Amino acid sequence: MVKLTRKLTVLFLACLMIFAISGCSGLKVVKEIASVDGRIISEGEFKYYLENIKTQMLTEAGLSSDEEIKSFWAGDINGEKATDVAKNKAMDEVIRVEIANILAEEANVSLDSSRISSYKEMFKQGGDQINELKNKTGLNEEELINLIIKEETASLYAGYLSSEQAEKFTPAKEDVIAKYESEYVRVKHIFVSKTDIDAETTDAVETAEPAKTPEELEASQKLLIAEAYEKVTSGNNFEELINEYNEDPGMEQQPDGYTFTKNSGMVKPFEDAAFALEIGQISEIVEQSQGWHILKRYPLLSSGEEYNQYITAVTNEMSTDIFNEYIDSLKANYTILIEQGAVNGIKIK
Repeated sequence: MVKLTRKLTVLFLACLMIFAISGCSGLKVVKEIASVDGRIISEGEFKYYLENIKTQMLTEAGLSSDEEIKSFWAGDINGEKATDVAKNKAMDEVIRVEIANILAEEANVSLDSSRISSYKEMFKQGGDQINELKNKTGLNEEELINLIIKEETASLYAGYLSSEQAEKFTPAKEDVIAKYESEYVRVKHIFVSKTDIDAETTDAVETAEPAKTPEELEASQKLLIAEAYEKVTSGNNFEELINEYNEDPGMEQQPDGYTFTKNSGMVKPFEDAAFALEIGQISEIVEQSQGWHILKRYPLLSSGEEYNQYITAVTNEMSTDIFNEYIDSLKANYTILIEQGAVNGIKIK
């Protein structure tokens, strides 16, 4: 009888392993990476936030090429491994969302059914972005929907606090304006591309001359930006020179120029040059991988629709910081467990 029982136990455990590996009967093993008061945070959930943090960090660093990205993740940030910085930020965020959801439940704050239905409909339609999320996180459609609901519930709770305790959770208008004025710049520029394909095609058609090699084209474009710079330094009107030389189509949609803060996704040489200028000052020729820039810094906008958009963006950023600081201050009230071995086992590349 004892032998039979042992055989049945072994058989039962073997079946559980098969179900877990194959997914039979819909059974899926959820790998726990952390918990907040017993509420499990899965590895897939953590990976979702890690992907967001990775994108944010690479954008702030102004990196895009595979070689640059590989080097970035192999390096350090202020003496700490870049990969550990990303993981710590992702863990902070996923724990904040979990605590915010607990607090939202206590305050009876939740998404209405129509919003939940819209998320479900969005995931039904699928798309490359959703499929990519599934591949990177290992989460299925239902798990991703639940994750988005949790994330949106946290945002809803932040809005609830801003409404109920406006003085505490809404930044003062003067502080918002001060941040905008101290951290943002506005510039216009003349951009000449190293590989102006349109110019190359036009030359070949109109003159019946052989198309220029990439090296010849880059050399001629370099002469063009030098010509523009000579006119700039001779005192020619900068706005007129933009119309004459600029090859950046984005300037047509941004007639007032580009307004931005540091680490907001602008090409690094462009960003560095912009912040090095005083208002009214014009830069030397700034080279980056795609071409050359000549920048002029302008006063920040102080009215109008575009100005209001920047003020709203700064207000939202400051409100988020206030909310995050508040949630972080409550962490000591919860039992937070982190499976550090599981975290260390996640590779970033």
